[in-house]
Amino acid sequence: MGTFDPTIDLVLTGIVTDIAMVNPHAFVYLDAIRDDEDVVEPWRCEMRAATVLRRSGWTEEIFLDGRAITVEGIPDREEPNTCYVATVRFADGTSIDRYQQLTQQSSISTNRPATLIDGTPNIFGDWAAEQRIGTDPRGRRGELVLLSEALSLYQQGIAPNQNYLGMGRAMGSGMGMGLPPGIGIEPTQAMLDSAEDFDYERDMPRWHCSPTNIFFDWTFDSMTNQISLVDDQIIIKYGSFDLYRKIYMNLDSHPSDLEASQWGHSIGKWVDSNLIVDTIGFDPGYLFVPFMYSDEMHVVETFSLDHDLGQLRRTWIATDPKNFIGQYKGSDSVFVSDLPYEPYNCDDRTLSENDQDFLRRL
Repeated sequence: MGTFDPTIDLVLTGIVTDIAMVNPHAFVYLDAIRDDEDVVEPWRCEMRAATVLRRSGWTEEIFLDGRAITVEGIPDREEPNTCYVATVRFADGTSIDRYQQLTQQSSISTNRPATLIDGTPNIFGDWAAEQRIGTDPRGRRGELVLLSEALSLYQQGIAPNQNYLGMGRAMGSGMGMGLPPGIGIEPTQAMLDSAEDFDYERDMPRWHCSPTNIFFDWTFDSMTNQISLVDDQIIIKYGSFDLYRKIYMNLDSHPSDLEASQWGHSIGKWVDSNLIVDTIGFDPGYLFVPFMYSDEMHVVETFSLDHDLGQLRRTWIATDPKNFIGQYKGSDSVFVSDLPYEPYNCDDRTLSENDQDFLRRL
C-alpha cells in the first residue's frame, strides 16, 4: 500500500476535473469540498493501472468532467492532497469498488486456429495472465489472489482477513523483492555483494518506468502481452513497461561477436510443438530485487500451447555460474486476452513531483 495510511478513513466529495487513464496507476482528479463547504481543494486519487482497469470494464466515461462523486479512500502520508481509491460513489446512488469487475469475464475464444497454415502452433496474438485482485473489493484489507479465487471466496461468504492489504503473505511473494524461500539456488558472494549498495528509491527498476526482468514482467500486474511473427523472427511485446524481445528463428547458435543487451540475445526452435527459446548475452540486472544476475546468465524457456484452454504455459531454467549456484526454475501461464495489447507508455504520477499540472493547482 506504499505511503498510504490505512489506519485513516478519508471521505472526499466534489466534482471531477480530470481523469488520467495511465500506467502504472490511473488517477481521478477532483475539486473536493472541505471544512463545512467553506473550502474547495484540488485532490487526486490513485486507482489501479489503466490497462487492468480496462480489463475490468472501467472506462474514462465513468469519470466525466463535472460529475459529482464521493471518494472513500486512504490518504497519502507524504504526497499532498493525494489518496488511494477504495470506493467511488455517484450522485445517482451507484458505486464502484477498487477491484470491482464491471464486465463479465468473457470465455476463452476457441475460434482462433490451433496452428498456422504450415502447422506451426498458433501462439501468436494477445495474451494476459489472470488478474489478481483484493479479497476485499475495496482494496483496504485482505490479500491479493487470482480473480477466480476471489470470486469463489466471495460466493462462499468467506470474509477477507483483517490485515491491511500489503501486509499479508500474498504481497510478500511474487512482487520482485528478495529471494523467495525454496527457490532452489544459492547466491554466490558476487550476488550478495550486488545487493549491498542497493537503494530502493534510486535503484528499483519500476520506480524509473523500467522492467525488472524477462521472468517477472511477463505476468506482472496482468497486463496484455503480444506475440507476433515477422519474417524469421518472433517478436514478444510485454504489456508491462514495454519490454521488447526478438527471437531469431533462423539461427542455430548465438553469434560469436554478440553484444550484450538488457534482455539478451534469443534464438528459438520448435521441438515437439513447443517453442524453445535460448537466451544469453544479458547485461547484469535484477533477478529478485535487490539481488542481481550477471552477464553470464543463460536462460532456456519452453512455451507450450493448450489450444482448448486458450492457455500459453511457459517454463524456464536459468543458470548463472557467477551469481548463483544451481538452477533457477519457474513457470507461469497466460491466456487469450479479450483486451488487445496496448503499449504501457509509462506515466508514473505516484510522486507529485511527476504531476506538475496538479502541483500548480495546489
